[in-house]
Amino acid sequence: MAGERTRGAAAGDLLRADGLTLRRGGRTLLEAWSLAIAVGDRFVIEGPSGSGKTSLLRALARLDPSEGRLSLRGVPAEAVAPPAWRAQVTWVAAETALAPGP
Repeated sequence: MAGERTRGAAAGDLLRADGLTLRRGGRTLLEAWSLAIAVGDRFVIEGPSGSGKTSLLRALARLDPSEGRLSLRGVPAEAVAPPAWRAQVTWVAAETALAPGP
């Protein structure tokens, strides 16, 4: 997946994932993925169909169970109730965001 960026912990990290691993149905979809998004960052997640883009976004939003560490503004995910987390970390699937064609 293009756009992967890792770096040491920083006070400006808005969202951070360390060693994020996602398994479903006996398959490993993401393995030991790390990402740090700083306040004000812009980023793109791109890749071919089936490369794990949606799986990554669902794991970051805590919609799917995953292994590894997630933190939001330096606070570990375990310390934030899922509804409060999802109020700050969300995504919109493309098929629901696109307007119908002519």
